[in-house]
Amino acid sequence: MSTTTIESIQPARRTANIGDGFAYGLMIMLVINFGQRIVGIIRNIGFCHFLSDADLGQWALANSFFVLAAPLAVLGLPGAFGKFVEYFRQRLCLSAYLKRVAVVCATSTLLLSVVMLTSKESFGWLIYGSAATIEIIAWTAIALLSQVTYNFVYDITLSLRQVRVLSWMQFSHGMCFAIFGIIGLSCTNQWMVLLPSFAASLLVGALVGSWCIWQKCGQEFHDKSLLPHREMWPRILPFAVSLWLSNLLANSFELSDRYMLLHFTTGGESVGQALVGQYYCGRIIPNLLTSVAMTLSGILLPYLSADWEAGRHQDIQRRMGYVLSLFSLAFTAISVAALLLSPILFDVVFAGKYEAAHSILGLSLLQCTWASLSMIAGAYLLCAERAKAASFNLFVGLVVNVGLNVPLIQHYGLTGSVVATLIANGVLLLLTFWTMRRAGCRTEARTLLFAFFPAILLLGVSVAASGLAILVVIAGRTDWILDRQDRKDIDALVLPMLKKARIPLVSLWPDARK
Repeated sequence: MSTTTIESIQPARRTANIGDGFAYGLMIMLVINFGQRIVGIIRNIGFCHFLSDADLGQWALANSFFVLAAPLAVLGLPGAFGKFVEYFRQRLCLSAYLKRVAVVCATSTLLLSVVMLTSKESFGWLIYGSAATIEIIAWTAIALLSQVTYNFVYDITLSLRQVRVLSWMQFSHGMCFAIFGIIGLSCTNQWMVLLPSFAASLLVGALVGSWCIWQKCGQEFHDKSLLPHREMWPRILPFAVSLWLSNLLANSFELSDRYMLLHFTTGGESVGQALVGQYYCGRIIPNLLTSVAMTLSGILLPYLSADWEAGRHQDIQRRMGYVLSLFSLAFTAISVAALLLSPILFDVVFAGKYEAAHSILGLSLLQCTWASLSMIAGAYLLCAERAKAASFNLFVGLVVNVGLNVPLIQHYGLTGSVVATLIANGVLLLLTFWTMRRAGCRTEARTLLFAFFPAILLLGVSVAASGLAILVVIAGRTDWILDRQDRKDIDALVLPMLKKARIPLVSLWPDARK
């Protein structure tokens, strides 16, 4: 009997597609993601136009369920592809590894779908806060299966470093959902049509990704090397479970306010659904900030890691300082512009239908700004291998969020929920800075000033615009907040991107002393 184990198999030499280069793939992803964000804004505006706030709330709740349930259903296993695909790929066991994970994911997701269909009353209350028809629950289960399929292909594509394929997957899914959803709403005016539209668009994206990956890497899926179960599962399960718990905390923190609005609002489920719809509408523009931050944190990590491995810890501290300062200013400027232009969207396009969403826009922008800065700062914690500390911070933020949401929703409704989540994000940001300091990255007073400066949005758009202009002038003309080296570093980061966009600025700062 052979005693060969996977650990004893040396990486094999083979002809393999090594994926896109980092810089080229990143450029493609940023361009396509920008187009996707524009499509997403247009799609969400269309949804808000056709649907009442209660119907929009039901779609928002379904969408939140997919975000939360999809990684839970597959036990975090596809999330480990980025860590282990290359390992098994080099040992010619990639096919066996992916097939076994696919079987487990399919089985667990199908079991969850069956439970949903046989317990439709319970899941209707859990997801939508009210009784749901078997048709709605069935389409919800189908959409969940489609989401899991899309995520599975997405994670394989990402682990194989096929960044262009990844971008086209996202774009095709987003574009198809916009087309299917808006056409469906215009014909039926029923929110439920979004469930099959969403499922179909996910399958289109998954098919695009599967076909492209098969064309580029198909020969690697014919491996015949043995992969003993006892060598595979003990290796991948600890990492998968850790990732599963981390995703659960992050998604729960992000989505808890919606479900608390649904279940703790006085007046019945229809009132709760309507408030969730108003909340969803009020987050259309603020969510752009978090999507930019998510991309930026992924871009920042390799640069921080390079400095970390070279022992350049002072460079890391300086880089984190000016990146956080710059993007705090940028997000504040975007927030001011959004508040100035918001009457066009809410009063003209929506004709006053989402007045509550308009009233919470400033709070939502501040909330998403602080959440974004936490994501960016979190890149350092990953670089310093403090993932457990980051998870603990999320847990504390979740406890604060839940603890404040319950009483504030009951007394102040939608505004109370947004305030509770805003405070929780502020606590998370402070904890992240504190954890960074303990991990060796000292947060200077001026970085804290920039990070919490967006709170000026609470004073109104006129005060915020004036304060922003004053801060930029002070930062550009004096060394009180930023010194000359800081300004040079920020210009070196931003000006090349502006030059490619044919914006010929010499400096971002109104000062020749740069």
